Amino acid sequence: MAIIAAILCVSCSERITAPDNHPIFRKTSCIRYEYDTLVTETFAYEYNDKNMLLKTSIKDIYGSTEIMWYLLNAYDTDGKLLENSTILGSNEYSNTQYEYDVNGHRIKATTRTEGSTATKTEYYYYDSAGHLVTTKTFTGDTIIYSDSVLYNASGQIEKTIVGICRPGSEKLRLLAMSGWWEYAYGTNDSLISKSYYISPDTRIEWQIYRYDNNDNLVEWVQLGSFTIPLNDSTGPMYYPYGVIYDWSTYEYDQWSNLITKIDYQNNGLIQRRWAYTYERIQ
Repeated sequence: MAIIAAILCVSCSERITAPDNHPIFRKTSCIRYEYDTLVTETFAYEYNDKNMLLKTSIKDIYGSTEIMWYLLNAYDTDGKLLENSTILGSNEYSNTQYEYDVNGHRIKATTRTEGSTATKTEYYYYDSAGHLVTTKTFTGDTIIYSDSVLYNASGQIEKTIVGICRPGSEKLRLLAMSGWWEYAYGTNDSLISKSYYISPDTRIEWQIYRYDNNDNLVEWVQLGSFTIPLNDSTGPMYYPYGVIYDWSTYEYDQWSNLITKIDYQNNGLIQRRWAYTYERIQ
């Protein structure tokens, strides 16, 4: 869906920083191509005087039809994200508001979506070291997800336990997908793989990450997959583990700015391409 694609393209909203003596850039635009050449989405970014992302303007292109929508961010004086909104045409499609504790940790996110009477609420819980250890997601007063995070001695995420507990007619088949992610890291502390298990002997998804000498991600490969169909009468759908389901490659400029991302279908053909441009601000 277009909204999901846009979130992937503009999800980073924190202040732009760079190491000493390294030029600072900020993203100015992104173009999404289907099958490498057909333009289907364009993105333009606007920032405040602290170089924090304020507005993303998105144009969806469906043949001769164009739809404009916007992502708007609001921050407090410390730079913490307080609110973001999705505006479709002239109407607010969704709005999310964030709350923080005295240590600056995000503790709550409340989302209201057009056409839905139920509010989605996420609660975040931390340990004494400030690590996020539990996330609970509710629709109205009903919990639908409860995820727990475990860390290794270096403070890296070691395992994420996924608890899917949506009630009603979907409950049993969704509980079948409850499991956990396990993470592995390389000598430079970069994530090199993560795997999803539904039992100690059953790994149904494996994601592999490869980097260049500058520690830039250059390739991502997904082996196996699962989806949850909309039809309640069927169970989870698996794509065979060990078979490439999806993969992407990434290219950078001399300053390690991502300039091209290519997503491939499992038959090796290009599914979509993303092209990014930047401006130097320091």
